[in-house]
Amino acid sequence: MNILDMCLKGSLAGNEAIYWANQAMGDSWSDTTSPNIWRPYRMPYNPGGYQMGVLSKYQYVKQPTDFYVYTFIFDVSGLDTVKLYVRQDNDGVNPLSDNHNEVFNSHRDHVGDWVPVDMTERDFPKGNVYNYTGNNCFANMDGYLPDQIAN
Repeated sequence: MNILDMCLKGSLAGNEAIYWANQAMGDSWSDTTSPNIWRPYRMPYNPGGYQMGVLSKYQYVKQPTDFYVYTFIFDVSGLDTVKLYVRQDNDGVNPLSDNHNEVFNSHRDHVGDWVPVDMTERDFPKGNVYNYTGNNCFANMDGYLPDQIAN
């Protein structure tokens, strides 16, 4: 493989790891590891501001103020629920002189209490679902798709 195969290498490595872990553990194991969670992202990245990139065909486009928060989470034993914890900035400012908005435990006069919000699971599709014709990492994908995939 060369640099053009970079989008396949993670799947190949993951599939190999899954294969060898199954060989080593067989049926005599119990799951004692917490889920694998990617850091959360938001879409659009700059809510209420201007953004440019592939989704806007590289044109500056004003983004809505509403946004989605998404991540990838996987656990070999499955997941019953996933909650995103959010809190409100009480004073509407984020000065450089303090870190109240950035730390978990903060002064309640600056930020509200943490509120859990249920996240909704969506299947992450395999393959070239958008029929992209650029750098095609989907051609001859037999054996290259992930054996396990986070939703």
